Amino acid sequence: TPQKALVLIGNVEKGFTPSLKVIILMDPFDDDLKQRGEKSGIEILSLYDAENLGKEHFRKPVPPSPEDLSVICFTSGTTACL
Repeated sequence: TPQKALVLIGNVEKGFTPSLKVIILMDPFDDDLKQRGEKSGIEILSLYDAENLGKEHFRKPVPPSPEDLSVICFTSGTTACL
């Protein structure tokens, strides 16, 4: 949500998460949020725009190699309710 994006941007501004560069939102957002993100070096995209960027810059998938790191995340049916 845009409200959660504001929290993420605030964390970047405080130096907590300096590596955050892109936030993709499913909910509508206004230009003020986009501009605040840009001031902090964060690109704010709608899911629609992110999907279109992927279509415009399509690359064939590269199969993993034995040296590639992988992660298995098992949540046992929990939800991310806040």
